[in-house]
Amino acid sequence: SPAELVERVLASPFRRRKLLHPRSREIAISREEGRLLLDTTEIPSWRRFPAPALYPAPGQYDVPLGATRESPNPTFDGETASGHPISIDYGDPNAKIRGVVAKLRIPGSERPVPFWISSPGTGHHRGTIVLHPRDELEPWTCYEVSVDLVKGGEEVHLEWRFYTGRRSLGFD
Repeated sequence: SPAELVERVLASPFRRRKLLHPRSREIAISREEGRLLLDTTEIPSWRRFPAPALYPAPGQYDVPLGATRESPNPTFDGETASGHPISIDYGDPNAKIRGVVAKLRIPGSERPVPFWISSPGTGHHRGTIVLHPRDELEPWTCYEVSVDLVKGGEEVHLEWRFYTGRRSLGFD
């Protein structure tokens, strides 16, 4: 279905960039040789974003628990990440990003959530930082992401929360 296609695209850090582009206004879904295809209207995926696109978005509910299978495998040691990927996308494959330090945790827990990280120059994601949780995310859980980096000589700190439960069912 079209909704499932959008979900699959958003689950892929390689493919979500066009959907998250702030100038993207229309989405085209078509079927070709039994496959569903998705595209946005004339928005080059390499065009810089005015601000980083964070996904899952700050305050987002109903975040999927698991990851989809991707090719090429986005992790470093050939193992497949199980948790839903978290991305910070600057929309610029030539962004000068360095010194990335990221944390993923469950507020109130002392235990950090283990993940692999892909950042410009270390993985397949150009202009994008991706946290790949090693295990599926826990249901009905709040997650907090914290990322420090240097972009073009400027220190940047990003911090936000997302939720794997449904707000409509009283997750607050």
